[in-house]
Amino acid sequence: MVHECLTGHPPFRRDDDMALLWAHQYDEPPPPTEDRPDLAVGLDAVFARTLAKSPDDRYDSCLAFVAALRAAGTEDPGTGASDGGHPLTEVDLAARPPAGSGLKSPPGWAEPVLRPRGAGRAAAARSPSAPPGIP
Repeated sequence: MVHECLTGHPPFRRDDDMALLWAHQYDEPPPPTEDRPDLAVGLDAVFARTLAKSPDDRYDSCLAFVAALRAAGTEDPGTGASDGGHPLTEVDLAARPPAGSGLKSPPGWAEPVLRPRGAGRAAAARSPSAPPGIP
């Protein structure tokens, strides 16, 4: 999914399902910089490891993958040298407007609600911070 967000398409594209299955099993994934040369070159190694055929060659956790993405995202595109920042690492997960910008949050905005697994819809219905219209 991250590859698709960065390049605009999944790593493997084929005309029929069997060819796509074959590509997932045996073809090397294309480097993201092939389609987006403006991306940091370190992302190629991150995605090569993420999409490795053997599970033993992949990152041990999502946290390790995200850390590698962030580290690679701070490199200068084309050189691999750190430039001190990159839009990939500056994503605001809360999606709030910058303070003092004069912009307002969307109507019905609420902070994300974290609840225990299995709490289901009943917990969501009781949540005082759920946006209007969401049970």
